[in-house]
Amino acid sequence: KVLQERIGCDVREIIPPTEANVVYENGRVANADAMSEDFINNPIIKQYIDNPKCSVILFENPPYHDETTTMIDGKPRKKKISYVVNEMKSVVKGVATNELANQFIWSAKKYYMRLASDCYIVFSPIKYWKQYDFFNLKAEAVYIFNRKHFHATESAISCIFWGNNLVSTDCLQATCFDIKNNELIGCGGIVLKQANKTASKLYA
Repeated sequence: KVLQERIGCDVREIIPPTEANVVYENGRVANADAMSEDFINNPIIKQYIDNPKCSVILFENPPYHDETTTMIDGKPRKKKISYVVNEMKSVVKGVATNELANQFIWSAKKYYMRLASDCYIVFSPIKYWKQYDFFNLKAEAVYIFNRKHFHATESAISCIFWGNNLVSTDCLQATCFDIKNNELIGCGGIVLKQANKTASKLYA
């Protein structure tokens, strides 16, 4: 919708198409669930995904939420497992499948990255790459920003341009930026390293 406001008719489709067609269910848009089989196989989307002459550029700021349980009337209840999560659980083991951000990121690679010219630009905490082993694309560019400028607490957050080439690496070179007096300020670079074990392994 934001892109349509800015570039008009160059936006081909919006799903759901208008506010009038939105169906809300338990605080969610029921007819535009990106984790559903209907969305993955939506013919509007598939016409581009299945076109070998169409390159896919994904921009994503995935939501974060632990999907293990949800609270109903103050009590934890098991959440209905979505199509994407069932598919993810068949190949990814452990707690990585519980996090909504991981589900979005895994599904992006699984369903939309097909050609060498496809790419994925994701703004998210680096945990999906740092701690889990389900993501192994080549990082073409890596940036770290101060999360406090994005309506959150002060912390590091990554924005990474992933190319559609499989690469096995345990470290990434990132360029860091902050904002001072409304100006983007370079803060040097850091090396991001994968964690083979979590801190819980050290608990007595």
